[in-house]
Amino acid sequence: MSVIISIYSSYFVCQNPSDNIFTNFECVNEPRMAALYVCALSSGYCFYDIYVCIYEIEFTPKECRDYIFHHAVGVFGAILVLINGQFFVLLSVANLVSESSNFLMNIRWRLLKHKMTESWMFFASSVAFMVVFFWSRVFFMFKVTLRFY
Repeated sequence: MSVIISIYSSYFVCQNPSDNIFTNFECVNEPRMAALYVCALSSGYCFYDIYVCIYEIEFTPKECRDYIFHHAVGVFGAILVLINGQFFVLLSVANLVSESSNFLMNIRWRLLKHKMTESWMFFASSVAFMVVFFWSRVFFMFKVTLRFY
């Protein structure tokens, strides 16, 4: 859900339909409600993921300290973004697009856990993960970095 709203907020929320966050800085400085909602939604996901790691998967605090740190930084960042507003909201939302490969990574993890690495599903999810990872974390984030920095 966050990835879909993030992509929508990056490309389709400017007042002029032909603009996006890469073509118009005024659009970046005036975030729409969808961008604010996705910051709040992703913070909720961070809390939920910590809950799942500790209570459902039953990781010990030592085993999941990197998850807790990663998610605590995400929540703290979202709070700061919502307080500061404007430019930082859409920069944060654009960074959430990089999370689009997580769904496929989780499928691969489940297939590995159940020792289904010889399955066609493992190969298909691995290829899809590689493509989405490259698009979101390499190409898209490089584009965001060039635009905003």
